[in-house]
Parts: sequence; structure tokens; C-alpha cells
Amino acid sequence: MKVSLLKISFVLLIVGMIWISLIFNETEKIHDSVLLKQSNSIEVKSELSGADIGYYKLYMPEFAGEGVFVQILDTGDNVIEEQRIHTKMAVGYFNFNENGVYTVRITNIKWL
Repeated sequence: MKVSLLKISFVLLIVGMIWISLIFNETEKIHDSVLLKQSNSIEVKSELSGADIGYYKLYMPEFAGEGVFVQILDTGDNVIEEQRIHTKMAVGYFNFNENGVYTVRITNIKWL
């Protein structure tokens, strides 16, 4: 019986999809939804360990042209990263190098 290269590639594709889904199923997922009123702020705390790159994804489904100001605070409440966001969705990255609780502070501002 002759097995075609196409059949082998389909089998490898399916095995790869199952393997990737099992890997990503084991990761920790944190998701939160908050209604932020004008001139208010919210803080989200995450415990990070080691030295690595952290990230946050901010999505504003009812974006009306107003922006938010995002600050990343380390374990001693020092600002290690800050950014103004004025788009519907944004992803920000930051470096951390010690174990502890890091804070993401999001403040609602109105762009003039």
C-alpha cells in the first residue's frame, strides 16, 4: 500500500493541532471586564516571578475617541512603564526582574 505525501501531511497537521491545543490549555488565563467612568482609575494586580517580559492587552469595545493612561508599577510602587492609549485595542509590554506583585493602573482621561 502506497501512502501519499498529502495523507502524511494531513496526519501531521492534525497531530500538531492537538499538541498545540494541549499546551495552550494548561496556561493560566486571567480575564477581567471593568466599566471605567470618566476621571476614574482602576488597578489590577498580578503576581509575577523570575525575570521576564510581561504584557497586557487592553480592549475598549465602545471606544468613543477618549483615551486612557496606563502605568505599570513594580513591587515598590515605582513606575516602570507608562503609556497613553487612544485606540480601541492596544497591547503593551514591560520588563520585570524580580518576584512580587506588579500593578497595572488604568486611568480614564479625556483627550482634548
